[in-house]
Amino acid sequence: MFAIINDELYLASINSSLSHRDWLKSKKLLGADIDKDLNGITMVFVGRDGLYFCEGDFIITKRAEAEIFKYLSELMDKLETNNSLYLYGGFIKGKVGEKWLPEKDYGSLEALSR
Repeated sequence: MFAIINDELYLASINSSLSHRDWLKSKKLLGADIDKDLNGITMVFVGRDGLYFCEGDFIITKRAEAEIFKYLSELMDKLETNNSLYLYGGFIKGKVGEKWLPEKDYGSLEALSR
């Protein structure tokens, strides 16, 4: 998992089982008002079929979109990923335990990296 905070890319350990919230807390990247702080952070999740990003309450913001595209090539390099993965933004909230669908599909990383 990744996070972009104050225009800096942070990478968690590949084998981390922590949530973004717990990982950011452990790195002391969140202040006392965690929910407020999460609203200013672009979080990136790596799934089997792509990269998913969102801000705070699993939404897409113009700021988060700008950040993900700014760091996309660096993320792809760090992941050493194949270009057949897709980029997705935001989540349509579902029930706990169910897979939440992405709000927006930006296309394949191959097409986006041209």
